[in-house]
Amino acid sequence: YLLDPATDERQLVLDLSGEVSTDSERGLLGVEFSPDGRWLYSSSTDLGGTSRLQAHELVGGFPLDPGQAVPIMEIDQPFSNHNGGDLATGPDGHLYWAMGDGGSAGDPEDNGQDPQPLLGNILRIDPRPLDRGYVVPSDNPFVGNPDLLDEIWLWGLRNPWKISFDPATGDLWIGDVGQGDWEEITRVDAGSGGWNLGWNCFEGFASFAGCEVLNHLEPTVVYDHGQGVSVTGGHVYRGSSIPGLGGAYVFGDFGSGTIWTLPAGATQAETTSLNVGGLSAFGQDPDGELWTVSIGGEVSRIVAG
Repeated sequence: YLLDPATDERQLVLDLSGEVSTDSERGLLGVEFSPDGRWLYSSSTDLGGTSRLQAHELVGGFPLDPGQAVPIMEIDQPFSNHNGGDLATGPDGHLYWAMGDGGSAGDPEDNGQDPQPLLGNILRIDPRPLDRGYVVPSDNPFVGNPDLLDEIWLWGLRNPWKISFDPATGDLWIGDVGQGDWEEITRVDAGSGGWNLGWNCFEGFASFAGCEVLNHLEPTVVYDHGQGVSVTGGHVYRGSSIPGLGGAYVFGDFGSGTIWTLPAGATQAETTSLNVGGLSAFGQDPDGELWTVSIGGEVSRIVAG
């Protein structure tokens, strides 16, 4: 839907409900616009559970016809959970697609540390809707490396649930859902690819499978399951309506509804008084102000208290 905050009016943009599986953790998992505004990209699981990236041309007004979707990329999923699926356009103009480890528990197929499957990674591509596909940027970190796939930007993830770029610095922020003990947030320096984020050798800072990791990038901050059970990644606040929050990363937890802020340069998050039940996503408007989305359908703007 296209929402007008001034009037609360909404307009249907795209309805994929007849083509998307919604059991377990499947569904419509991410949307993003192309830098030129011509295409809307959608990330979803089809009726068979396969992750798919599609392009929808923004011509002729709304609603868009799902039958005119252009296929860009598909990834098979061995289980119904840990699909990841979020999309974000980087400051470089490339599209980043976050993929979970394929599901079940404990990464039974070792996708997080296997350099060959596309699962358990953040992928970086240039979609080519007119050619019904994509190309790999030539400066991706593993281009030409026979041991890792060209599309991979970062690897060693469990279930990245929401990624975002800081519009001021270009840093990439990732919320990665933990297994049984730790939820983690990781900041990746702008333009810095090739890192291994450690799953399933590590959960947070703690050893999990007991293996070693080369080129390991540890989390920026973690929290235990006494505070929440499923992290929802957010955004760095770059708005102007909340004094003192500028430059802080704002994130939360789906299970507890707690929302935290992580001031710039800090490694300890601060708890806010906000709580959103079923917190499934954050949004950022053109003014840098933040919004929350609940799985129940509520959309709310975060304002100064």
